[in-house]
Amino acid sequence: MYYKYTGLDDKKKVRKTFLMDGKFRFTQPKHLDDPKEVKPKIYIDTYSPKDLSIARKKLEEKFGGNFSDDDAITFDLKSPSKRYGELSPDLLENEGFSSMAEYDEQLLLDIYQKFKVRVNSEIGVFSLTSKPNNIPLWSKYSNDFNGLVIGFSEKITNNQKYISNKVHYDPELVSFEVSLNSGVVRFNGHKVTTPIISDFQITNNLINSFLFHKTDSWKPQDEFRLITKFPKSMELEDHVHLETIPFNFFKELYIGYNVSEIERQEIISIIKNNPELSHICCFNQIINPLSGDLEFVKINL
Repeated sequence: MYYKYTGLDDKKKVRKTFLMDGKFRFTQPKHLDDPKEVKPKIYIDTYSPKDLSIARKKLEEKFGGNFSDDDAITFDLKSPSKRYGELSPDLLENEGFSSMAEYDEQLLLDIYQKFKVRVNSEIGVFSLTSKPNNIPLWSKYSNDFNGLVIGFSEKITNNQKYISNKVHYDPELVSFEVSLNSGVVRFNGHKVTTPIISDFQITNNLINSFLFHKTDSWKPQDEFRLITKFPKSMELEDHVHLETIPFNFFKELYIGYNVSEIERQEIISIIKNNPELSHICCFNQIINPLSGDLEFVKINL
């Protein structure tokens, strides 16, 4: 079972519309919590391992035999000619740069910023976890026990529209490599330029290389992610990407102990009036007065 912690809406009411329409927000990467997320491994004035690997493979396919990293650099990666800024420093200064290094850094920033715009307009992240009784998550994401936790069947990961995986709490495992060498920017070994960044393919392999990694300080979340690629027809409400998850994946619902009795009854009424949720198990959350542990009492619907 995978669990989604939800909180309050803009009116400070329990967010419960998903019990009627099945819609959930799939968060754009720029809104994720960890500031170190969605960051590649950067290689400046050198070549990344994927640069070298792809270049060697190209040479081997063309000429046969085995090639070293030095061969890959000499015969494929290295630019054979000097650039205009090296030949005419005055032109470089006229564009506002004091050195080729400064120019290259701005080039990399421009390309990467355009890439980030693409990522945030095409990809959504749905964060789940493995337990319904994680106190820090109830506090942070369910507004101090004022929200709900919905449990989904593990079969949701079989849905082909999602890229799914556990989050790894080690940034060293990120395999998205961005290199800058002599004015050439490469993403995972493939040359990228400003004019063609709009044509750069955000593939499943690319997504897997950097969107399932966080620093170890987030490890208590025990996060599992579903990632979707937004279709152009994606419904957009209030600048939020919403996606419908079929009700047959809904299995459990937990109501936070701080939810008012009025809203508690509203939630139960919504479930009773939705025949597609007739199978769901619902629980009230309580706090054991002696131990302080979270406990759940099943609701007879």
